[in-house]
Amino acid sequence: MDHLRAIGLPVPETETHSAWEAVRSRSTTGSIFVKAVSGVEGRGAGVSAFCNGAPPEPPFPGPWHVETTQLSDGFDRKLYVAGDQVFGLLKPWPRRDDAPTLQFEPTNEMAALALKVGQAVGSEIYGVDLVGKGDVFSIVDVNPFPGFRGVAGAPQAIARYIANRVVER
Repeated sequence: MDHLRAIGLPVPETETHSAWEAVRSRSTTGSIFVKAVSGVEGRGAGVSAFCNGAPPEPPFPGPWHVETTQLSDGFDRKLYVAGDQVFGLLKPWPRRDDAPTLQFEPTNEMAALALKVGQAVGSEIYGVDLVGKGDVFSIVDVNPFPGFRGVAGAPQAIARYIANRVVER
């Protein structure tokens, strides 16, 4: 995220801590999200939100990536990119397992932001999570190998993109 911030892309303020006490101390100054730096895989695992202080024991092994909370309309916009095609899924945020996921057409601004992320990190097939409100969004996650679950047309777009890249070479 530091690289994205350095080139002017909107990302939340972040810190990394190897001591849980430092995370707990940080959680007393405002709402935060805590993410596992590594070793946790799959659909929201290794992500916790704390609004009124973190508990005495960590929810998962550290080190921990601490991110300031962002203004939110209650949704995470998951953008999936295959070349220059950008697909969108709208999921409730914070995550609720009982809530539906809806496919949506990303705005031109969202698509442009997702494509800038790919250029910045050198990816052509990837995912970007945006949280925000109105027309102001922050990049809260970049997924180098997303599942594209629930994205109609994504398998065909990925196959087409890979086939075109092979032909180009």
